[in-house]
Formats: sequence, C-alpha cells, structure tokens
Amino acid sequence: MKISYPIELCFSYNIPPPPVVPDIPSKDIQSITMVSVSETGTLPSVPSGQARANFIDGFWDSEFKDNIFIQPGMISLGYIATPSHHSIEIWSSYTKPLTLNQLKKIKDKGLLLKGQHPVSILAAYGGHWDYTLDVSLDVEMNVEAQFEWQFNHAAVKSTLNVLGSRVALWPYPPVYPVTESWQWFTAIIETRVGEQRLCNGSKPIQQLDYRYNLPLRVAAEQIKRYEAQGTNRHVVPVWIDATPPVTVTAGDKVIHTEVTGRDFKADGMVVVYKDANRYEVAFIDKVAESALVLKRPLMFDLAGAVVMPAIAAIAPDGLNSVRRGARIEQQICWVNSEPLSFDSSPQLQGLITQQYLGRPVIVKRGKSGGVRDDMAFTWYDKTTASGQQMMIAGRELGHHSTTIEWVADGRESCWQLRQFLLRFKGRLNTCWWVSFNNEICLAGKGSRKRILVKPAGFALSDGCHVYLRWRDGTQLVFAQSDGVDSSGNEILDIGGDGNIPVEPGDLLGGHVMRLMRPDDDRVKISYLPRHRMRAVMPMKEVSDGSY
Repeated sequence: MKISYPIELCFSYNIPPPPVVPDIPSKDIQSITMVSVSETGTLPSVPSGQARANFIDGFWDSEFKDNIFIQPGMISLGYIATPSHHSIEIWSSYTKPLTLNQLKKIKDKGLLLKGQHPVSILAAYGGHWDYTLDVSLDVEMNVEAQFEWQFNHAAVKSTLNVLGSRVALWPYPPVYPVTESWQWFTAIIETRVGEQRLCNGSKPIQQLDYRYNLPLRVAAEQIKRYEAQGTNRHVVPVWIDATPPVTVTAGDKVIHTEVTGRDFKADGMVVVYKDANRYEVAFIDKVAESALVLKRPLMFDLAGAVVMPAIAAIAPDGLNSVRRGARIEQQICWVNSEPLSFDSSPQLQGLITQQYLGRPVIVKRGKSGGVRDDMAFTWYDKTTASGQQMMIAGRELGHHSTTIEWVADGRESCWQLRQFLLRFKGRLNTCWWVSFNNEICLAGKGSRKRILVKPAGFALSDGCHVYLRWRDGTQLVFAQSDGVDSSGNEILDIGGDGNIPVEPGDLLGGHVMRLMRPDDDRVKISYLPRHRMRAVMPMKEVSDGSY
C-alpha cells in the first residue's frame, strides 16, 4: 500500500517576501511612452488621444491587419513572343468580409484575367481568391496594363500592374557570310606627348547583318511579313550559334543540347526552330552543363529542331531587296534592343599566352595576308593672321599603325577570339603587338644582359620593347642602345642576367613590340561556313605613358 504526503508539510520556509516595485513616473521619449507599474504588477489603463499615439503598434496592427495582398504585385512579361499563363492570388487580412464592387481593367487588350465573379465576397481572416492571367499574341506593342479590385469600402482597393513588350519572330535563316558588328563609344583626348581615353559605354550596341538569295515568291513572303510587322520588335535567332538537331516534347522544361561556345544567357531568349512555320520561343532560367533550364515548359512537340539564342531587335534601315533575274537578293540589319552583355573576365587560351606590363601580348593572330606597318606623324593645317597656311606637327612623337587580321577555325577558337575582341571595348584598351619582322639578329657572342645585334637603327631611338624567343623560352624586355662596336654592330642592354652567355644560334627570333589600341570603335566580324571566323581590326600605336 502506498501513502503519499504533501512534501511541503515536512519543511519550514523563512523566505522574506519580494520587495515592492517602486513607482516609475511616466515620461515621453519621442514616440515611446514609459508607464508606471503598480505594486501588484499590473499595467494601468491605456491612455487615449495623443498619449495613445505614442504607443508602438505590433506587427499585426501596423503591417498585417486590414490589408489586401496580391501575389505577385507586378507581372513583368518581358518580351512576349508566345502565349503564356500566370497564376495570381489575392487574400485578405481584414476582420470582416469584403464585397467586390468592380474589377477595373486598363489597357488589357490581349490579356484575359480568369477568376472570381464580380459579386464575390472575400472572406475575413485570410480569405483568398485564385486567378489566372492568360497572355495572347494580340497584346499591344508596349503592354502597360492595370487590374484594380475595388471593394465595398471606398478606401479598400488593390492594383496589379502588367508590363511587357510584344515581339514577332523573324523565322528566315540567312546565307553566309553573316556579319556581326559592335559599336562602342570612346572619347579620346590627345596631347603632344600622349592621349587619354574615356569609355562612354560599358557595353556595345550589337548588330547582325543577314543576307538572303531567294526565289521571287519566297522573297515576296518576307517582304509582306516585314511590311505587316515592321513596327514591332522582332525575335531574331542568332543563327551562328545554332546547335545540332534535338527533339523536344510539350511540357519539357529542360533542353539537352550543346551550349559551350554559344551565347546562351540566363534570362535570355531561346528559339527551338524546325522550319519557318514550326518553332517556339522560350525564356532561359539557367544555363547548365549541356542543358538549358527554361522558365516555363515548352508548349509544342518538335523533332529534329535546332536550338539558338535569340535577341529582341529592330531593323531601322528596313528590308532591302534587289532582283537579279528569277531571284531576289535581300539584306536586313538587325540592331539589338539591349546592349550586348558579355563575360568581363573570360578564360582565354591560345590567343593570349603571355602578359607584359599588365597588358596582353598578341603572339597568335592567324593572319591570312600581309602585315602592314605604317609610320606617320600628326599634322595640323593652320592659317596665320596674314593668310599664310602652315603645317604644324600636333604631337612630338610619331605613331605606327597596322591592320591585324584574325582568322579562327572551329567553334571553340571562334568563341575564344570573340571574347578576346570584346575585351578591347572599342578604342579603349591596349595590347602589345609583336611585329614578327626579326629586327633583332645576333651578330656575335654576348649575354642575357648585353647582346650584340646587326645594325637596325636602335641607336636612333630611346629604346623599345622587344620580344626575344630563345631556345629555352621567351623574354619580353625593354631594350636600350649601349653604343656600337668597331664593326658597326649595335649593342643592346636588355637588363637580364649577365652571367648567362649567348651565341647567335641561341636566338630563334627577335621582334619589336609596340603598345597599340584599335583605331575604330566599330568592330566587324564575318562568320563563314563550317565554324570559321574572320575579323579585321585597324590598330594605332600609343605612347608608353598611355596604357
């Protein structure tokens, strides 16, 4: 048998009562009110009027209570190229039901909002409605729609904004060559001893020049399409980045295809193209390895379709046509509606193999023609007060100029060259140009500090940067003349190790290097069949102080 006793009866407690809490007088500190607490620990009654306004409301009262919430609050459609559907939810935190008096629609052409009937009642404490916004291709060119829910209380209303731009696909594949151009904006301030370059745009304007050679009937169809849709932005596929054929199914949200060496970007557009009548435009959520993750599932089944990145573009110069016999040659230049985005620090291999004084050294350019090397001074024509014309040298130093022609073969090489050309940013950035003219030929024994070379006029200048290719590697240095020997050969101080001897057979090539920049803010690239690329760029020398 078990007996329980109150354990408190077995012990005696001599604990004094707690001290009385003293009165704390009320005092306003900005918007916070300090109130006195009674001896019993209870709060006094809540004051009214101005004193009540000094209390800080909790989250429920200040942020949550008596509100209408719309999720999402704004729908950005971006470029509208295909129909789409969007889910919308409205819910209430009011403490009493609300009656919808009117759903006001502004500029809603091509938009259909499907959901509750206008006389519906929105329940209190979390009542919610679900809507679906259907977007068709009949929308305005610039979508700026509003949907406003007005309830039985005049002050209770909520607005949904819908923004976007309608675009139409230009579904015609061009013939090669395809020309891509970038227009940069560089301001150059020249002085007598150098120059200063200012970048007026961190991203270039991209243009794609497409050409066609079509039968009369097909060309007429293109003319009619442009005539009907020319005021719209167009979705223009970047045909030079087309992938091998793939098969996609309606509902797919991932396209497995080759993505390397192509201009696919997150938030960009992609075209799945079967022919001029069967295609689909989608939006990229993420570019993964060998796959594109889409923001919305595909709507159509397409077998044997190519996948290409696309841009939203306009054609300011229109569609130009010339009839030659039974065929028509057409040309259209598309201008990207947005500045071209690119990787500012790509991993380049092969094109730039060395760095010198913080600038890339161009040692591989795939030239296909002769190498120009022009030398000139800057002159200005001035008329004196007496009417006499004079020619005045504008700079103390002359400058060399040349034209570099790059030729790349293979998709990876083309992609590397394209990324490299973007780094110039028009006329802004510089590089070291190697002449490969073998100006430096050893005339006798020397060392890695002082070499004896055949006469090449080095004594007439204050020195130059040179590219020396030895049997054991390359050496990029600044060489200065140190006089001539009894045979007329020049002595160059290259600042290396004087303990390493050299003989004429040790130098495989010695070339002059010059610091140069592009001489044109417009870069033109020609794409040829079988993943070949050609770019011609005029270059101009800058002084060493104008890096």
